[in-house]
Amino acid sequence: MRAVAVSEYGGSPVVTELPKPKAGPGQLLIKVQAASVNPMDRNIANGGMKDRVPAMFPMVLGTDVAGVVEALGDGAKRFSPGDEVFGQLRIAPLGSAGTYAEDVAGAGWPGPGRGGSAPDSRRDRARHRRPA
Repeated sequence: MRAVAVSEYGGSPVVTELPKPKAGPGQLLIKVQAASVNPMDRNIANGGMKDRVPAMFPMVLGTDVAGVVEALGDGAKRFSPGDEVFGQLRIAPLGSAGTYAEDVAGAGWPGPGRGGSAPDSRRDRARHRRPA
């Protein structure tokens, strides 16, 4: 799959070919339809969080994602393949779930002590909407 990554802190982001991720336990595999660019992404790529959060290289950039669930890892039950989802995947090590890619695997729901937001879905939003 194609992804935008840096090979070291301070490196220039480049489009590169990487293996397609697989959904691990409790994770979703998401076919990315949209990802956003934030100042935080450049800060992460430049090493601004290296003293607080581990990283892996090549580091795929991006945390915001919108897409469609392709597959579920063992124990992931909140979503189903074909669900449209959106959210932030801030998962250590940084770069392991970067969203500037064709596909990304990330948590289906954050556990205790895990930062970021879990993916959400249009279905969930409709279910929790209050009548006007």
